[in-house]
Amino acid sequence: MMRREYEYIFTNGELDIDCIYGKARRKRKFTCDIKEAIIMAHSSRREAEQELATATATMDYGSGTIGDGTFYLLSLLNGKRVKIIFEPNEMMFNAIKTYISPRKLLKKQ
Repeated sequence: MMRREYEYIFTNGELDIDCIYGKARRKRKFTCDIKEAIIMAHSSRREAEQELATATATMDYGSGTIGDGTFYLLSLLNGKRVKIIFEPNEMMFNAIKTYISPRKLLKKQ
């Protein structure tokens, strides 16, 4: 149970994040319709800080370090604003980009 990794699944505009424990057990941690996301921003974008600060909770589904591939997603979960930290690969980012409004997406500078 000590080894944890995250798997991101993006299907038909819905982002699912699963946690895999010890390469044996899987548990769904987060689901959202990406069209309903408030904002998605690359970690280098400072313009999103004020909006991201409105989150009531932060869930880190990344590697634990903020790097070049880290994104923040602000979404509603049970009526509360939640900041999700995750690291989509290039293919997933391009798929998400087709579903999210350009005003809500802040790419890497």
